Amino acid sequence: MPALSPEIVKKFCGLCNWVHESWQMFRIFFDKNPKVKLFDYYKFPLYFQYLALSTKEHSLFQIVKLHDPAVQGKDINLSIDYIISYGGWNPEVTSKLEELRRKLEELATFIKPVRNKLYSHFDLATILKGEPIGGFPPGRDEEYFENLQEFMNIIHGEIIGGPHPYSMNSFTDAKLVLEIISEWTERDKKLTGL
Repeated sequence: MPALSPEIVKKFCGLCNWVHESWQMFRIFFDKNPKVKLFDYYKFPLYFQYLALSTKEHSLFQIVKLHDPAVQGKDINLSIDYIISYGGWNPEVTSKLEELRRKLEELATFIKPVRNKLYSHFDLATILKGEPIGGFPPGRDEEYFENLQEFMNIIHGEIIGGPHPYSMNSFTDAKLVLEIISEWTERDKKLTGL
């Protein structure tokens, strides 16, 4: 019999959803935006550069936090490790969750060095070296969130019943804001003749 309360499962799924929403906002605005070059023209190009960097760092940082150990010193982390270690799952569910953890770790392994060297600390040697760290193969982030969705669906189904789909609120809101910015930019370009 599973040992996790419905409240813990809801909180964990809420965290996973937040991580997904953070990633979606970056992708919609910057990573998968066919009009991203408009931001270079627009009146605040530095602002959009900083916003791109901040949303990217934030979403990657959130991903890695899901992979913290269940216990660190005296603290307990609500993480994938916690869910598996303290879930009291039957062997079949444990096997599925462990396989998903392995798949999820594939992306986290790429990101952990940048978290440890630049997001959580400003590691002097890394900064002086000036080489990029934390990159990952294209599409690995999409696979990650497909696997995380499956992980959530399993634990939610076992404890509460039914799947736990991602919220699409940030997706629809970000799309709307992006459309508005694009319209303003296009209008400004016509008015100014640029």
